[in-house]
Amino acid sequence: MAWEQRDNSGSLHKRPQEERKSERSSEYSGSVMIEGKEYWIDAWLKTAQQSGKKFFSLSFKPKDGAGRSSAAFPPACNRHHRLPLYR
Repeated sequence: MAWEQRDNSGSLHKRPQEERKSERSSEYSGSVMIEGKEYWIDAWLKTAQQSGKKFFSLSFKPKDGAGRSSAAFPPACNRHHRLPLYR
C-alpha cells in the first residue's frame, strides 16, 4: 500500500546545510494537508529573547502545483516581498 497524506497531518524534515540558499532559508521543510488542501511548510528554530526558550517559527504556502518557488505566488504571499518606505 502506497503512503498517502492524511487530512490535518504533515511531516517536517531538517534540511541539509547545502540545500539552504542563505542564512534566512528555513532549517526545516515539509508538507501538510489541512482541510483537504496541501501546503508546503517551512520552519525555523528560534530562541525567545526574554525567556531563552526555543520555539519554531512556521510559514505555510499552498502547493497549487507551482512547486516551492516564491515567484509563483502573488506578492502578498511572498515572504521576501518588501514594501517601499515613504517619509
